[in-house]
Amino acid sequence: GRGRIIALIGEPGIGKSRLLHELRSAIGIIGMTYLEGRGESFAAGIPYYAIVDLLKGYFHVDDCDDPAMIGNKVTTQLQAIDHAPASDVAPLLALLDAPVADPGWPMLDPPRRRQRTLDALTRFVLRLSHVKPTLLAVEDLHWSDAETLAFLDRLIMSAPSAALMILVTYRPEFTHGWGNRDGYTQIRLEALPVEKAEAMLQEFAAQVSQQLPSA
Repeated sequence: GRGRIIALIGEPGIGKSRLLHELRSAIGIIGMTYLEGRGESFAAGIPYYAIVDLLKGYFHVDDCDDPAMIGNKVTTQLQAIDHAPASDVAPLLALLDAPVADPGWPMLDPPRRRQRTLDALTRFVLRLSHVKPTLLAVEDLHWSDAETLAFLDRLIMSAPSAALMILVTYRPEFTHGWGNRDGYTQIRLEALPVEKAEAMLQEFAAQVSQQLPSA
């Protein structure tokens, strides 16, 4: 019931994604909600790119789904949580390019639409955490857009009182303002020392040799 923010920091290829994979495998996802999104180098200017990726995973949206099917998936699953209000459904549908039934949504100006979207995303994750513990992971945050970061800023403000872990990975050059937040932990991944790397390679080579057929 006490939220945490974990930052994994490391150079490209150091093992951030592998560590997240091992964490997910170790804890399993039974009895919890797992949300994952990823930033991409080509999408740094696309609003909410990593969050849309996260939503598609949660709602099981496939590339072959038409807008009506996406809308049905989202609406059905939101109602299964706790009957989310229509004011929160519309922004999530819009992010996934699904039909929006709310007649007032197209009439909103950009600042008000942004506010509604950030509020809806934050409440969506918090509602999930009220149902069962939730782990939200965003990989390669250094490629994320301003809207994704704004959403995380809002969510992190509410995290200490929720059953929620926010786990982000990024490269050392990326900076943020979360260091003084309650429950924040930073883990920097360093390269293995030469002697440990050699020991690992020797162990791996021994395992391979044991699997080879004898002459």
